[in-house]
Amino acid sequence: MKTPFPKLELIQHNMHLPIAEGAYVWRYMNFKKLWNLLADNELYFARLDTFEDPLEGIDIDDRKQIELLALKRDGINPLFRDSFDRISVSSETYNRKRQLWFASCWFLTEAIDTGDSPHFESVAMWKYLSDTNTFVVKLSFSELLALFAKSAENYAGEDASSAWYGKVEYLNFFEQAFKRGNGQKFFVPLLKDKSFYFENELRLLLNCNDKKKAENRKGIKIPISEIQSFGLEVFAHPDIDDHLFEMFREKLATIGYRLQYSALITKKVAEKILRFT
Repeated sequence: MKTPFPKLELIQHNMHLPIAEGAYVWRYMNFKKLWNLLADNELYFARLDTFEDPLEGIDIDDRKQIELLALKRDGINPLFRDSFDRISVSSETYNRKRQLWFASCWFLTEAIDTGDSPHFESVAMWKYLSDTNTFVVKLSFSELLALFAKSAENYAGEDASSAWYGKVEYLNFFEQAFKRGNGQKFFVPLLKDKSFYFENELRLLLNCNDKKKAENRKGIKIPISEIQSFGLEVFAHPDIDDHLFEMFREKLATIGYRLQYSALITKKVAEKILRFT
């Protein structure tokens, strides 16, 4: 008889970056990913080395990899070509480390003292997607955490050995010291270059301690349940064509969700409004 896998317990990291009470999270995505979440009831975690950011999941202790990326960024002096080639060989090591981590990434909004609501869409995130046929899901952080905690507890797959969450910390990889003053190391899966600060990211993480299994898959899907019981909202890109909005609205209505127009006023939206006034 096969021994059952232990339940995954949810662990918070980056405790020095607290998450405010009443926070909301937003997931910007294309329709395929949206449908997987809402219709297939699956939460997708992408392997860190599949992200576009070349610094994603890099081991800060491995200074050679920082040197490698710096050389690539600044250009390589022919006199140092041999040294560059030796560093490149070791890049396989850090890639293997990155392949052990899988992430689900959410944009975070938190309460502010002015009395105004901070929970609004991000123009930067919409532009980052660079596609008008995209969508965002909004729900409270407490609801997402409850959903992830229950899913992780009931997930008895071979793919993950631990589950984590926390705010992403942003720093300058090429200028800032890589260790804290008290000797505590950075938690690499929750670390990004400052150029991505606009993402203001809250991250859910799964760790796979089996290198071979991790290498053979680019993502992990964990089943989620009762997602419709949460106060989830779905918005379309502000510049989506009206006929496509109606098509997607009808599609989502078949599974009990209401698609809403974005509240943002872009140039295209303003021109459309002015035409009918």
